[in-house]
Amino acid sequence: MIDRATRSALVFAASAVFTWGAHCHAQWATDPQSTLAVAAASSEQVQAKVVPTQDGGSYISWFDNSAGGYDVRLQRLDAAGNKQWGADGLLIADRAFSSTQDYALEVDATGNAVLAYRDDGGVSGATAQVSVQKVSPAGTKLWGPTGVLVTSDSVGKNQPRLAIATDGSVYVGWSFQPSGSASQFALQRLGAGGTVDWLLPVVVAEASRALTLSDLKPGDGGSVIALWVRATGANPITSAKHLYTQKFSIAGDTQWNSGSPVIVFESTSIQNGYFPTMLADGLGGAVYGWYETGGSRNAYIQHVLSTGALKFASPVANTDATPGRIRVGAALAYDGSSGTYLLASPETDSSSQSVNSVIAQQFDSSGARLWGDAGATLVGPTASMQPSFVTCRVAGDGCIAAWIETASFQNAKVVAARVDVQGDVEWSVDVSTISGGKSRLASTTVANGDVVFAFQNGDFGNFDVYAQNLRADGTLGPGGGCTSPCLSDIDCSGAVDLADLLLFLTDWLPELGMTGPNLAGDRNNDGVVDLADLLDFLSAWQVELGSCGL
Repeated sequence: MIDRATRSALVFAASAVFTWGAHCHAQWATDPQSTLAVAAASSEQVQAKVVPTQDGGSYISWFDNSAGGYDVRLQRLDAAGNKQWGADGLLIADRAFSSTQDYALEVDATGNAVLAYRDDGGVSGATAQVSVQKVSPAGTKLWGPTGVLVTSDSVGKNQPRLAIATDGSVYVGWSFQPSGSASQFALQRLGAGGTVDWLLPVVVAEASRALTLSDLKPGDGGSVIALWVRATGANPITSAKHLYTQKFSIAGDTQWNSGSPVIVFESTSIQNGYFPTMLADGLGGAVYGWYETGGSRNAYIQHVLSTGALKFASPVANTDATPGRIRVGAALAYDGSSGTYLLASPETDSSSQSVNSVIAQQFDSSGARLWGDAGATLVGPTASMQPSFVTCRVAGDGCIAAWIETASFQNAKVVAARVDVQGDVEWSVDVSTISGGKSRLASTTVANGDVVFAFQNGDFGNFDVYAQNLRADGTLGPGGGCTSPCLSDIDCSGAVDLADLLLFLTDWLPELGMTGPNLAGDRNNDGVVDLADLLDFLSAWQVELGSCGL
């Protein structure tokens, strides 16, 4: 028998869903067909990046062409996937560019987002410079309304990179090509308050060799580590391309190999337009992952220690000889606590490149392959889809790899799989199956242990930016890893309020009558979503309402 109080609560709950539901903030979806739209304005929103915030949420940035010119925007999501800065986020830079290049998004030790981007001041045809902006968790632009303009000469700048040093300073780098010279790159150091520290940037150049900055990561003692692509000639398209690295001190002085670059890779070549990334090892060195376009067409890891010494005598491949199969990507992860390395790669046949798979490999601290000489197969081989934009995140003693599976131009989905320490696939799930083509998948691991993905979805000229979380157990939706002391604080906000009730109801109503494991509306964990789950939630919610402050 339902008492009067519970009956009233039920009436209120139903009324809340239908009256208030349309006005709720967006939040993480439990259904891969209902992925959160982060940016869905007119024209297109593209090239999303994602980094974690300190409260279990994330910052997501993108380029927005809805007003003409690809502007830079930033959104903050809380742990439940609720937008914190309105439907369209913050405008970081009003630009007039009619096309896009890469840019950088990082987060500092105090939870501020830092972005570096090409800047034309909103003037079409103006020389592209580099600006940097720092944004607080509250959405305040800490470095002024238009950021810090780092460059101001007559040579166009390309592909800015960022690293947040251990002392809180910001390193920014960019590539450029002076008239009559091969391409080169430069670095500048900004103090924590945005002041330019070096009178002149540090420029790295070689006569008749094209150099392009590929990545920046923090070293030790406030230093920075740079990775660049070094071509064997002045034309990077027609030249072989190798990988060099160097550490620079807070004064801009080279630290490794008596001032000469450390050679990471110099055998075959990497692909045109490919700029590998690295990971700081937390001890003053860096870990590198990449794939080659010659030789065995393999993917590799290397580790440069804080002294500049190579940990491995030569790059370590993620598979043994695999006749007829080649690797066409390299997503890197590194577990500093155990010293293990992870590399996930799309793989295809060498003849037609139409029979595709995704593999992953784990290496121990000595570089030994732990998941067999062929790696762990996550999907395939199959000719029914093509994987792309593979990402890899450390997950316990294994990894969570994710990728975009494209069956046809407008038929793509985001898929993720967890591989355990033995190399077995523990689960594989669809992360997003919303209609449309998908591209540029990015991922990060947030404070509550969820992996958050951001990507663009739609069609050329009409892409939007979407995001989705994934819990460690392979389920979607808010609540994963919540550490709130109140049982009904399901959005992990630290307060029990109407938002928690609405959030529960948005899970409970669609699942009412469903049975099975991991149902978001199954409050009492009996394997079925029914009235008992609603009553269970309401009893806790009524008691805790307004009483769960941080």
